[in-house]
Amino acid sequence: MRKLFYLFCVVIQMLTQFSVYANKSILLGVDRLLTPEYSHLIKNKKIAIVANNASLDRQGRSTVDVLKNYSDSKVVAIFTPEHGFSVSEDDKVSDQDSASIPVYSLYGPRKSPTTEQLSGVDVIVFDLETVGLRYYTYITTLALVMKAAQQENIPIIVLDRVNPLGGKIVSGAMLDEKYLGNFAGYYQIPTRYGLTMGELAQYYNRYFNINADLKVVPLKNWKRHLLFNETHLPWHAPSPALPTFEQAYLYGLFGPFESLQLAVGRSQTNKEAFRQFGAPWMSLAEAISLVTQLNKLKLSGIQFQTISWTPDRAKYEKQLCHGFSVKITNLKEINSAKTFIAVSEVLHEKFQNKLKLSGMDGMLGSQELRRAIENHEPADNIIESLKMANVQFMKQRASVLLYE
Repeated sequence: MRKLFYLFCVVIQMLTQFSVYANKSILLGVDRLLTPEYSHLIKNKKIAIVANNASLDRQGRSTVDVLKNYSDSKVVAIFTPEHGFSVSEDDKVSDQDSASIPVYSLYGPRKSPTTEQLSGVDVIVFDLETVGLRYYTYITTLALVMKAAQQENIPIIVLDRVNPLGGKIVSGAMLDEKYLGNFAGYYQIPTRYGLTMGELAQYYNRYFNINADLKVVPLKNWKRHLLFNETHLPWHAPSPALPTFEQAYLYGLFGPFESLQLAVGRSQTNKEAFRQFGAPWMSLAEAISLVTQLNKLKLSGIQFQTISWTPDRAKYEKQLCHGFSVKITNLKEINSAKTFIAVSEVLHEKFQNKLKLSGMDGMLGSQELRRAIENHEPADNIIESLKMANVQFMKQRASVLLYE
């Protein structure tokens, strides 16, 4: 018995040591910026930084504070994306008055830094966490900042961060030309593009002819197959409705449903955001029938349950909603494209008179994909056609990969 107890203690110690090691093994771009290999990029420079409250190093220090405390350079301007520096805003964000460093919003009266705001800036440092999806607006902010940097002849440094969805899987529709230039779909890339922010910056620069003076401070020890929950890094919510990684993953699965006549679990706390979907026009009996049909699909890694709730904010506020909640049983088993298509087809079959799928065309980036769903084409056939449309992207993407 003592031997078994001793063996148990040894195993626990080994697992603990492994966890600590794993947590230290992945270095973010911000963790490497001030090392001798990269510090020359900002030494004796006046810096404009694009960041928010989720821009932290692995020790939990703000990138802004790290650079402000670096004696060999000076932060002269801060630019913030959608949701503001606090990562708490859901509406347009105003500039912030500051006695020392001006804070300019890129989700308010402007989407791109102006010539005046960049006056006197020697280098732009970009450090934002994203969620690996085309319709997440931070990657549009990246493109617009890169274009501004090129126009003003200012170098831009992207501090790389892990793609929470990993870097292996590419899926979803290529953005239709009619949606190009939208803030939730600026360039022609697939929905789930499988690149880190640094790799995406290189792709933008090369294949959309931005031609900025771009440098990427890469990650260290990150592997493409890793989902965020396998990195042992702490999750810092990049936006109010994604307080956990699981919710970010679900946003990747069902994010376009937010464009439909459905509540998506947004609340004062956002604890259930993108975990539950429903509406006051759906009866409890209809919700029960819907969940039964969804579970009959036997989709890998995911289950559905009937739910009723009253949103305390956002869509259908103070109205009783019936619908379904989502439970992830195994992230690694989920086929995101197949899951989205299959669930969408069931929703259309049951509620096509109340639920107009055309509402999500912008987030899908493709009317053709939506029509295929409405026609109930087999998911595997749809996925194969999407892969064919993404062939050129996959070839180009290979040239900007920084990690195995």
